[in-house]
Amino acid sequence: MNPQLSLSNPAFRLSANLDADDVYLHLHSNQADFDLAAAPYCYRAVLRQGSTRIHLRALENPHLELQGESLWIRGTLAGLQLTHHLRLGTGAHLPAEGGELMEQISLYNPGDSPVVLEDFACGLQRRLTDRIGRPLPELQEERFQAIPFLHRPTDPSGYDNDFSIPDLLHTCGREIRLGEVPVFTEYQGHVPSHQRYSEGWAWRHGDFTFVLSKFSHETMEFSLLAIDPEPAEGVFLRFGGAGLMNGEPSALLKILPGQQVTLGET
Repeated sequence: MNPQLSLSNPAFRLSANLDADDVYLHLHSNQADFDLAAAPYCYRAVLRQGSTRIHLRALENPHLELQGESLWIRGTLAGLQLTHHLRLGTGAHLPAEGGELMEQISLYNPGDSPVVLEDFACGLQRRLTDRIGRPLPELQEERFQAIPFLHRPTDPSGYDNDFSIPDLLHTCGREIRLGEVPVFTEYQGHVPSHQRYSEGWAWRHGDFTFVLSKFSHETMEFSLLAIDPEPAEGVFLRFGGAGLMNGEPSALLKILPGQQVTLGET
């Protein structure tokens, strides 16, 4: 395991190191004495080449660098040069004992042909279960509540976007799909998904609430919560970062030679 790099502010401590092919990130809440993330960061893509799909699950040739309050992670994913910027801040809009973690991802195609992606997912990870899928005892009371719409106008009566760990593990999210009817007007349906999206999420942990926020008009991105099972390890929560949901951000679907795509800030 390589040397550890660390950043801190009154609210959080962020530590990073390279472990084999993984970039291991540890995000700790100082006041709650709680690990929000403690696992390899998720860098994942599905690359389409003709009729072939190539599943990629790690950043190639990762490099870590500290600059002031920022951690920069650089490497290659699906032939794209990926730059991942994480910054710990204490902005004037926060209380003296507060702080925030901001992250942003950009992708550049250095090649001479387009890169076509069918899936893309990046995010912090937190183990939720043991190896056989039982929720960890210390997470029995966690809740995740959508911001600002705990109940959307399109939600069924009596249904709220308020989830416990068992809810996340045993019920599906849903993604929008658009289709066409014979008169060429579009209609909307939904398919099951391991991801959920909202402008933000309130992660309730005892007396503490952590806010996970992302909404970008430019790239049509939201804050994602995803459940990712890992063979022989258990199930992980993925949050923050960026990912494809409902076909957005569409800029990720085809990245042309020399093109750079900068995703929204989380």
